[in-house]
Amino acid sequence: MMKVSKKRFVAAGLFIVALLVYFHINPIAFPANAEEKKNMEPYIQNMKTQCYGRFLVDVPQESTREGNGSYEYGFGKVSVELQAGGLQHFQAYITGLEKDLASQYIRNGASKLTHAESFSDSGKLLASYANEAGIGFNMLGLVKKENVLFKVTANGSDKSDLDTFSRNLQELIPYLKPLADDAIPTGPGFCMNGGIITASHKNGEYYSRGFTLPKLPGLYFSFTSNVNRDKVWPGILDRESSILKRWGELVSLVKTLRKARRTIDGSEAQEWLMRYPDDDGTYKYSFELEIPGKPHSLAEPNITVMMTIIGKDAGSESEPGNITEAEALLLWDAVTSTIRLRPGAI
Repeated sequence: MMKVSKKRFVAAGLFIVALLVYFHINPIAFPANAEEKKNMEPYIQNMKTQCYGRFLVDVPQESTREGNGSYEYGFGKVSVELQAGGLQHFQAYITGLEKDLASQYIRNGASKLTHAESFSDSGKLLASYANEAGIGFNMLGLVKKENVLFKVTANGSDKSDLDTFSRNLQELIPYLKPLADDAIPTGPGFCMNGGIITASHKNGEYYSRGFTLPKLPGLYFSFTSNVNRDKVWPGILDRESSILKRWGELVSLVKTLRKARRTIDGSEAQEWLMRYPDDDGTYKYSFELEIPGKPHSLAEPNITVMMTIIGKDAGSESEPGNITEAEALLLWDAVTSTIRLRPGAI
């Protein structure tokens, strides 16, 4: 058995302590006490399941989805809105948009509206010049399904882009379907707020949406998935040296609560959970988890999950926050450990 001298042992110990102090790393991940566990029971017990893109995530019962989200599908950005009324209401809405664009003019006096194309009573494409010089197009596809209005947008530079967008939009229309916001579909598809795309595209897809908690207004949880192209970017821990270099002297202000490599639903994940002072004198918590994924994979895209806590909820050096570090970790672990591919999504 190899002997280790006392001097070397002490030196190694001092080196480790120095690292922990310099990077403000706690070797123990703040185990929650009985009171903190009880405080978090309403959030981490009996959670509800929601569909995020092609994935399922369990979230607190009282959580509220934030905004409409941001979605991209292959050739364009997609948004979903509730639109009451039938086809007559939709046609009146379209007519109003056309008139508005037609009444605007670019620098040479031409109408801003350059193209209008109907696919059916419930589908329309409008294209308008992108600027006063008449260079480039803004393309807008509008599709009405029941009480849901789907909008698909993209930019183009010439007529071939417009023709391609028109063709792609017509191919997409049969796969646009309404979906209740908390519904869990069983077949293939990409969930959005109020809708689903029951197809896949060779150029991938992008999803971004999050939730808040009414009793903790300073807390925001976000989930983003993005299908990789040929290159898969390294995870947050693999980029650690470049991140620290970018921070420079500010690194001394950062307190790392936990850095870890985890396995989530069979995929390698990397997380970095930290706290640092915000501009208003309070703390700011920034928890981030990344799953790098694989190239061109709908089942294994790049996934980024973030939880931020600011203001009174985070507290400050002189005043504790509305949620402790241990409680924040309980919530974080409860949500992130449930991320999984939805059965039948692909």
